Amino acid sequence: MATVNTEGNGPGHVGADAGPRCPHLDGYAPLSPGQLANPYPMWAHARATAPVFYDERLGMWSVTRYQDVVGVLRDPETFSSAEAFALRQPRLPEELATRIPPGFWRPRMLVAHDPPEHTKLRRLAQKAFTRERVAALEPFIRSTCHQLVDRFPERGEVDLMVAYANALPLKVITSILGFEADEGPDLRQWTEDFLVMATPARDGEDDDVADAQIVGRIERMVAMTERCAALVEERRQAPRDDVISALVQAADTGDVQVAPYDLVTLALELVIAGNDTTANLISHMVHYLLEDRPLWEQLLADRTLVPAAVEETLRRRGSSKGLFRRATADVTIGEAQVRSGDILHVLFASANHDEALFTDPERFDLYREKVGEHVGFGRFRHSCLGAPLARLEGRVALEVLLERIPGLEPVPEQHLEYAPTLTTQTLLHYRVSVPRFRETP
Repeated sequence: MATVNTEGNGPGHVGADAGPRCPHLDGYAPLSPGQLANPYPMWAHARATAPVFYDERLGMWSVTRYQDVVGVLRDPETFSSAEAFALRQPRLPEELATRIPPGFWRPRMLVAHDPPEHTKLRRLAQKAFTRERVAALEPFIRSTCHQLVDRFPERGEVDLMVAYANALPLKVITSILGFEADEGPDLRQWTEDFLVMATPARDGEDDDVADAQIVGRIERMVAMTERCAALVEERRQAPRDDVISALVQAADTGDVQVAPYDLVTLALELVIAGNDTTANLISHMVHYLLEDRPLWEQLLADRTLVPAAVEETLRRRGSSKGLFRRATADVTIGEAQVRSGDILHVLFASANHDEALFTDPERFDLYREKVGEHVGFGRFRHSCLGAPLARLEGRVALEVLLERIPGLEPVPEQHLEYAPTLTTQTLLHYRVSVPRFRETP
């Protein structure tokens, strides 16, 4: 049985007082296959009966109602991002343990900082996603979408998640950051490894000793960290027109003071911001539109509805389930007595289904009122840096599919499988049936 981590080595770390917390939610098992595939009924039950509840196994509170979620995000002094995020730290083989760089287990990412450090690092990270840089990418994104469709079989099945939804943002983010084009698959695997390791151990897992799968994940993560550190040094010696060069230059000239390893962490955080969010947006959007065929037909007839489809997907199944916060003082949220040092899982995805704001939340509605109030990208100072790029890629990716493969169909009776994470809704596969499609214009 996995236990709550009270040594500060994982997201479930709580304060020194680890006494009982309540209320609880019977049946909550967010890493079970059933709730990974469809967490919404359980969250609806929570909103109705225990909107802020404690899970002893994960060692954290879950916040499920829209107003409570926004309230926590609006109050960073009481609900801090610092020390609220860490990776699982199992015991490793000695050879691998000696390669672990400083800060590996508690990465100094934007999501784990408060001002003034957060302000400083975010200003640096925004160089990757300026409005001008993002807008200038549209022709490249569109041509990349067409190239990916060209590789689909003329007839038959294709895994849209792998061949399109993952492939597109990886091509974009590797290009703008400065990685080599063929490093996309490794960066995608690193993203999955990182998100899984940022999730507390499940029942039946021993978090003290790493099994072969966990060792493999950490080996890949260390290798990618070493690769990124080498790339930072390469760009320091020979800058190019890419974001990593801009980050290095800004840090070296004193525009923003950061520790050397923080540049590596920040670059890899931008990898996550630039690929996982978008990949899940694209696949889930196509899934909902194809499952309810009249919606797909509406978009074929009226492409001006594409932005609405993007926003409704972000609400209906946003890529982020939520992020962690740490209480800096004893505080009451509804009936929950949260203690200083407690960790809260702030569930954006549950808030986006709150019936108090979104009528019939399970329905995918292209004309939904207040859809712009969703928190699919978070809110306030920790809103997702990659949101403008994700929206652009999602829109263009859907437009190209509508144009090239209007007869696209979902493979029937397929089981949608998700990576075992608390922070993202990472879909592993989504298979579609491809009829003859139109040639590249």
